[in-house]
Amino acid sequence: MRHVIILILAVLCLNLNVWAQQQVLETKVSLQYKEVSLERAISDIQKKYGIRFSYVNNLIPLQTKVSIDVKDQTLRAALDELLKNVEVNYYLVGDQIVLKNEPKKTSQIEPLAKPRYVSMISGLEPQAVVTQTDSNLLAVNDADMTPSSPDPSTSTLHIQLMASLLHITDQIKSDVATISQREKENREKRLANKNTKEDKTVEEKSIKAEVEPEKEKKQAPTENNDASVADSVTSEQSGYIKRPFQVSFVAPISSNGLEAGKVVNTVSLNIISGYAAGLEGVEFAGVLNMENDYVKGAQFAGVGNLVKKNVTGAQFAGVFNINGDTIHGGQFAGFVNVAARATEAAQFAGFVNVTGSAMKGAQFAGFANVNKGITGPQAAGFVNVVGGDVKGGQAAGFANVNKGTTTGPQFAGFLNYSGKKAKSAQFAGFSNITNGEHTGVQVSGFLNFAHRLKGVQLGFINVADTVDGVQIGFLSISKKGYRRLELWGSEALTANIAFKMGSRQFYNIFAVGAQTFGDEFRWGWGYGFGSELRLSRGLALNIDAIAYHINEDEVFTDDLNLLNVLRANLGVRLAGNTHLFAGPTFNVMVSDHASGNDGKLGSGIAPSWVSYNETHKDTNVKMWPGFNVGIRF
Repeated sequence: MRHVIILILAVLCLNLNVWAQQQVLETKVSLQYKEVSLERAISDIQKKYGIRFSYVNNLIPLQTKVSIDVKDQTLRAALDELLKNVEVNYYLVGDQIVLKNEPKKTSQIEPLAKPRYVSMISGLEPQAVVTQTDSNLLAVNDADMTPSSPDPSTSTLHIQLMASLLHITDQIKSDVATISQREKENREKRLANKNTKEDKTVEEKSIKAEVEPEKEKKQAPTENNDASVADSVTSEQSGYIKRPFQVSFVAPISSNGLEAGKVVNTVSLNIISGYAAGLEGVEFAGVLNMENDYVKGAQFAGVGNLVKKNVTGAQFAGVFNINGDTIHGGQFAGFVNVAARATEAAQFAGFVNVTGSAMKGAQFAGFANVNKGITGPQAAGFVNVVGGDVKGGQAAGFANVNKGTTTGPQFAGFLNYSGKKAKSAQFAGFSNITNGEHTGVQVSGFLNFAHRLKGVQLGFINVADTVDGVQIGFLSISKKGYRRLELWGSEALTANIAFKMGSRQFYNIFAVGAQTFGDEFRWGWGYGFGSELRLSRGLALNIDAIAYHINEDEVFTDDLNLLNVLRANLGVRLAGNTHLFAGPTFNVMVSDHASGNDGKLGSGIAPSWVSYNETHKDTNVKMWPGFNVGIRF
């Protein structure tokens, strides 16, 4: 029983490994060698790209000089070019490239349309017959595919598993698209030596399959599955066999056998794991569901669902859902959902959702959503990350991060970040940052930043390089914005200086003033805001509101002593950016300070023409109209 469990686990590992093995020959490589030994070239490829080569030293002309210059080509094309003048052919066995010394006729590897070797564990038939000359590797005879006596101490895991499964299934078939002329001749010789008419008939069918592979694909299978043919329908559009039901223990131990890679199932039941070309219905697996092409329906798995292309429907998994193309439906996983391309639906995960391209729908995760493009909302307990455009909304307990264009709102408990452009509203508890142009609104509890602002910034600190809109906050900084210096006098504070910064529509005012006449010296510092309206080229109207804390009878006064001034000034340009301005003021003095020697409640800064003077519960309020005049730079 223990050996059976070990075999099952090994087969599961191999199923997952085969998923990646088929891409070995499609690896992009760049090679440049001029008159170097074959041995050096092979060694360099192994180091650069991690490709494993296997060969017998004394059978391969390793010292033969080779030359090649290719860039961003597949490994298949590069090896064809590298070995074109060498009597060496190559085969893909598992994840290894096996080199074999034999006369060069045509490439032993099929064109880019197919990988040369497809694992038998996946349910697909091998595309080439592999014969290893190395005594440390398993030799497979391509006539009856019966394993010879390997050296158990040195055989690789993949070859051992293939041999074990051959003993179990006894349903091996050969379906070779193109092979060399020499292999055809050898097969015809073996055919002539067959002892029985039945063996000869089977061999002729095999040769016919080699010569006319396309014709064979369009026909329903005719050997070892007569009972299944009656329930099978071949899809004219995809070339797949459709079957209403299949059951498997672990691929390829299933009712579909080695044809699993050509079958689309309506109902699929996998005790441990299953493999098929596609699904048009419902599928259940104790551990893993794998579809080489597409899913139209629903998948349920204890661990995960793997689909190479499209999913139309829903996937449910205890750990993960991984999809290689578009999802029209939903993915639900306890840990992670991954879609390599567009997702036109919803993803729900306890930890993370990942989509490799645009998503049209929703993502919900307890921790993070990661997407290169989104059209719809994202919601995460911690962070949303989008590498491309966002057309919709992002909501996160901590942060939203996007390196592309954002079109839609962003809501975050701490931070919203957009790396390029944002055409939306950003709301954050702490900060909003847009490195490019922001068109819309930025609202934060502390900091808003945009390289170029077209809209409104509302926060404690607002920063922008260029502003075409309004910055509203305690401190608004714009490199190319509004900056003015003013000197003026009034009846309350006879000498004032102020610095204005921000935008013309809304600027901050930082002011200091003093009353220099009378028996007492009074001074104060103030903060305010204002707006400028240009009436003509040389005429402007400024409306300012400033609140001063007045210090009197001492350098600093701790009591409430607040002078609030509303100013309306008409400015006339004298020359360049210099303006002379003057206008009325309205003043409100609120104080609980006892001034003078008599200790009378209220500030002494007010003039004699006060229009309102009342005291309520130890707080004195004075109001009066005033006037100011000054110069602006």
